[in-house]
Amino acid sequence: MHTFYRLFVRSTRSTKYRKQLIILITVVSCLGFFLYIREEYNLRKENNEENIISRNKVVLLEDKQPDDIISSKSENCAYKNCPKLREDVINVHIICHTHLDPGWLNSVDGYFFGIDHGPNNQKGGQTYRHNMPSVLTIFNNVVSALLENAQRRFVMVEMSFIWRWWKRLDEDYKKIIRKLLKDGRIDIAGGSWVSNDEAVSHYSAMIDQCTFGFRFVKDELRTCSQPAVAWQLDLFGHGREINSLFSQMGYDGILFGRLDYQEKEQRTAEKTLQMIWKINENAPKSERWLFTGILPNLYHPPETLALKSDIAGSLLRSSDVDTIPESASAYSKRLLAELKTQQEKYNSSNIAVIYGGDFEYEDATQYFQNIDAMIDTINNIQNTTTDKKKFYVHYSTPTCFLHALSQEKRSWPVREGDFLSYAHRAHAFWTGFYTSRPGIKYYERSLGALYQSLRQLSIFANQVDFNGLFQLAEIMGLLQHHDTITGTSPMIHIADALQRMSRAEKNGQALALSLYQHILTPSMTTNWSTPLIFCQLNESY
Repeated sequence: MHTFYRLFVRSTRSTKYRKQLIILITVVSCLGFFLYIREEYNLRKENNEENIISRNKVVLLEDKQPDDIISSKSENCAYKNCPKLREDVINVHIICHTHLDPGWLNSVDGYFFGIDHGPNNQKGGQTYRHNMPSVLTIFNNVVSALLENAQRRFVMVEMSFIWRWWKRLDEDYKKIIRKLLKDGRIDIAGGSWVSNDEAVSHYSAMIDQCTFGFRFVKDELRTCSQPAVAWQLDLFGHGREINSLFSQMGYDGILFGRLDYQEKEQRTAEKTLQMIWKINENAPKSERWLFTGILPNLYHPPETLALKSDIAGSLLRSSDVDTIPESASAYSKRLLAELKTQQEKYNSSNIAVIYGGDFEYEDATQYFQNIDAMIDTINNIQNTTTDKKKFYVHYSTPTCFLHALSQEKRSWPVREGDFLSYAHRAHAFWTGFYTSRPGIKYYERSLGALYQSLRQLSIFANQVDFNGLFQLAEIMGLLQHHDTITGTSPMIHIADALQRMSRAEKNGQALALSLYQHILTPSMTTNWSTPLIFCQLNESY
């Protein structure tokens, strides 16, 4: 105390006390700096022990958080029912799917029922079916084909279509679907209401439409159908922030088809088309990254190797019984050559071959019969070949493919940043949709603000109109599709979307009037007739 008294109370004019003060300040500063360095060293040591992924560092999957990629405790039954793999060969995963757009060259209901609403397809003032695929028919025929052969598997996406199909089924048929889901033979990929755009969709609307789809999966398809893979095949680029949300939603990985042509060329040459995407360094450890795979041919089979029954050169037809072995053999040899090339690009013991395309599998039985013949032929050829590199072909799903990759004892490169903007060739950047058709973009934001307001008012008033909110949620979900909010569809679909938005807005405003009346004048028995005037200056979205 005497020392402090001399330093701070008594005059410090003398040189002696000034020197003591300087020495004390220096000692305290050095002590503080030493404690800071020690704390920083301990923090870095702890981070190294936790195996935090760093930039430009290769991650060994089995050493770095293997349970975060494929959790053995996952509720997705497909992990438990994946086909058994062989260790001495290259496992070829045949993934059968149909790429469904809830609105693109036609409206969502036009696609579902197979009715062309275009202006050139009118007959007597009524729309009629004209070579238009029907999603309703596709789903029904796929289920029938799956029941014919226990080895077959199929991928279903876009809950907006599945919901329209599901509500037309009786309970007995629904039990059959749930059994196929439980056995992993139908795989729900994505699970959101639509495959949302990742560049112009608002994060709140994206979360809502994913929640909307997940709730349908949980309530109707049951827990066993919990999606494990984000299936974003046809988007025009991919954003880091939205995929960070995907990781927080519980996805184990993402598969997509569109990648900037320069990066794809480089990754193909370096055999790094599968990677760990570092998406959020501030998230909990298990949500900082997402396994990411680039599919080889967008979402199609290898070029010239499609198996649709209406494609010239697809010779595996049930009506040509005598020629099936010969045709299958010729096709299989061409496919084997393609598989060898693809395996070199990925340098993996598991490769995926996609069979499907836009609104395919309306002739599901024929399509599956072609694939059956191809699988049997290739496996028979491989059983007798003396090649060192052998292939084992089998039906699979995105979930099982991801699970197989997680079992490989290999290293994965790390990717940071966005997959934006996207160009498919030189001077061909897909960036116009950021601002094109601003009217529908503005209308979507305005309707989204109304939807959020109604949800909050419903809770505050303790009066929830589920039907009214469902209508708004459904149209908001449809609007997030990558061919709707982007404005990349022709007017036939845009006009349909605008009509749906207008109806939903009017119903939403009527619901808002009712909720305000219930909150402000709960004792009134007559309804307000004065329309509400909405001031959007105070709205946030």
